[in-house]
Amino acid sequence: MSEDMFLKLLQSLLTMVDPEDPLSVASFQNVLNSVLAMGEKAKAVDGETRMLMMRAAKYPEDLIYNRKDFAGKPGDYKGNQAKRNRLYQALMPSC
Repeated sequence: MSEDMFLKLLQSLLTMVDPEDPLSVASFQNVLNSVLAMGEKAKAVDGETRMLMMRAAKYPEDLIYNRKDFAGKPGDYKGNQAKRNRLYQALMPSC
């Protein structure tokens, strides 16, 4: 899985998760953990993508809390890309 594909998946999940529903939040966390485990087992991710996955799985509550900054909108390609860039920066902050 590429970094871009993971960010698109994560953005989709953040768009769908309902922070008020414990089952929805648990499902979000389970998907993140499952994708990370699958990628590690298959050795199908590079180091940076693996780090993104690990950080997303470690801090799901933070992502959900800030989901409005990252969630996509259908048809808003430029806006969604900008939000994925913010999502990347939230997970992999640089100096």
